[in-house]
Amino acid sequence: MTITQDTDTFTTDWQRWHAQRVGAAQAAYGLAAVTGTHWLGREPTEYPGVPGRWSVRDGHVIGTEVVGAPLDLEVGTAWRLGETDLEVRVLSRGDDVAIRVVDPAAETRAALIDIDAYEPDRTWVVDGRFTAADAGATITIDHADGAALDDPLAGHIEVDLDGEAQSLAAFPVAGGGLQVSFSDATSGSETARFRFVTTAAPDDHGRVSVDFNRAYLPPSTFTDHYLCPLPPAQNRLSAPIRAGEKVPRTTGDHA
Repeated sequence: MTITQDTDTFTTDWQRWHAQRVGAAQAAYGLAAVTGTHWLGREPTEYPGVPGRWSVRDGHVIGTEVVGAPLDLEVGTAWRLGETDLEVRVLSRGDDVAIRVVDPAAETRAALIDIDAYEPDRTWVVDGRFTAADAGATITIDHADGAALDDPLAGHIEVDLDGEAQSLAAFPVAGGGLQVSFSDATSGSETARFRFVTTAAPDDHGRVSVDFNRAYLPPSTFTDHYLCPLPPAQNRLSAPIRAGEKVPRTTGDHA
């Protein structure tokens, strides 16, 4: 797939993308502001960092002793807890339901200065060819919280990296795009232990462009309270991918 942008536009577009990423991480209710993810049971229970007692009933989250009347929240919704500035988000995984607590005063948010990244380089925009998996295909993936789950598999992207053919497992995202979770020879040293890259939908011939300049850190890099999928074995690359985001830069790095 040919990239027709001139160099100035290519760099400027990347800089805009990077600024948006930093802004999203530093926002009051952004990536770095999450302070807890709590899986709920039927018995009302107190959890650290959030007022009230919380339980799940018929797939809904019930919050008591939080406001005047009990809260009844559906999966996918959020609620600001009055004067505390806390936000509770409701999520599910299979039949399990959890609340995620977001606090603008989180230490992880206060400490985040920037996201270190490699300078954009056109050579890391790689042509690929996508082959769709069978309908309903899944792959067992380990997640950051220790769970092993069968995640939906979109198919595989064939790319050439450092002169070697690679077949990357790809997962579906909204709008027909694809997401790849990967690690490489820089992971755990120059970069976080794994990263994501997202592509637009493949064209009618399966062609897809993978721009590793926009490889981004998983939310679990910013706090320990996310459930990110780890790279499957075939996406753990031996070649270095010196493109995209590296690691968060925090005040602790300069102490």
